[in-house]
Amino acid sequence: MRKIALAFIALIGGFLATAAGERYLSEYAPEWFWRMAYGLVVAGGVSYALFNDPCYGYLKEFREHVALSTIIVATSVGIMAATIWVFGIIGFPSSKDYMDFRVRGWIKSLKMPWTVTPTRVDPGVYFGFYIDHADRLGVGASRSKNREDDDHVTFAGALDFVGWRRLIFDKLSRAQRDKLFRELAIEADKQKITYNIDEKRPCVSVTKSVKLNGTLTASLFMEKLDDVHTELHLLAWTIDKFLSEVAVELIPTEPVAKFPRLWGTFDGCLDNEGQNGVTNIFPLLSITNNGPPTLVDIGTATIKSGNKTFSGLGSIIYEEGTQHVFQTGVEKISRSEMIVEKLGQKEIQTGGRITGWLMYELPGISISELRANGYEISLFLRDASGNEFPVSSPSANQMGGKPAYIPGFNNPVLKHAGEPPVPRPTPPSPTPDKGASPP
Repeated sequence: MRKIALAFIALIGGFLATAAGERYLSEYAPEWFWRMAYGLVVAGGVSYALFNDPCYGYLKEFREHVALSTIIVATSVGIMAATIWVFGIIGFPSSKDYMDFRVRGWIKSLKMPWTVTPTRVDPGVYFGFYIDHADRLGVGASRSKNREDDDHVTFAGALDFVGWRRLIFDKLSRAQRDKLFRELAIEADKQKITYNIDEKRPCVSVTKSVKLNGTLTASLFMEKLDDVHTELHLLAWTIDKFLSEVAVELIPTEPVAKFPRLWGTFDGCLDNEGQNGVTNIFPLLSITNNGPPTLVDIGTATIKSGNKTFSGLGSIIYEEGTQHVFQTGVEKISRSEMIVEKLGQKEIQTGGRITGWLMYELPGISISELRANGYEISLFLRDASGNEFPVSSPSANQMGGKPAYIPGFNNPVLKHAGEPPVPRPTPPSPTPDKGASPP
């Protein structure tokens, strides 16, 4: 029995050594070499057990130990057959086909904010999925059948200039387009983003890949997926900020009936910290409708502060409102003053304006860090026809502080000019924002 125990220990040790070798030396040997190595480790362990006592003794005197000999032979044959199946056919634990199977499982198991949709059948790929995000910036994941790169999963995210983006882009002069591309290159270099731009299409894309081998784990897979989405989001931020700035000069030349225009402006922002330690900000948003009467939805927001980015944020509403404590008094922002509550199912008429508060939670950043670095906010407005209109805050060092006076809007914090709020009490449970942000 001692020799069988030693064989078992050697089997486990050989398997772990082979797995480690494949993980760190996979670039220096083909895949079949590692499949064979796993098989030889198991075959060696089985052979060692068979040719040493007590197994060898039972097999040698098989006429006296018919049952035991039969069990030993059957078990050995079964182990070798399973070894061929697992390591040779399935390719466990890290062959391309096995990792392909695992990746499909990881993709299909994704939950909100991701939505997974298989792409159309393509004879050039083993699989293809479109992984859509709640902020409407999706990422494609596929594995090519091209033998040069069939051992990789490719992530590709693309931002096409469609809708309002295409409308404004087509009106840009050559000099304005060059300026947009320069600003895009500067931001990409700052964030260390590698991207491609197709000016004819026009489209901006980000591509990354992961290798189908033992180094690929679920966490690494999700990290690459998030990297592509985040980088695409940062590029979209730069593009939308530029286009929204030039839109003011370009769009007014269009007839009102042809282009229902929505304009949003951030008129300041409160920032505060609750007793739970989570940093909160309260942007004051005004929406003006220069087109036909329309319902308005507010899309998810992206907030940047220093080197931190918070994306896909939906506005929060508290049933009982929120209290803000200043040195000279306490003020309450009621639920009815939140802009998503004001919009509801009410159209904004031509020439009309609605002003109200938004609220976002920013876990992972302290209130002092937020105020030291400043912050920028961007989101989009959507009219009843599905047209989208970007809204961006001023530069980081201008955002924050006391919201401005707006005629016709009762702003309770104006009387506390120059006073930052102190940490407010923990609020009651939040209520969904009634669908003002896309699902």
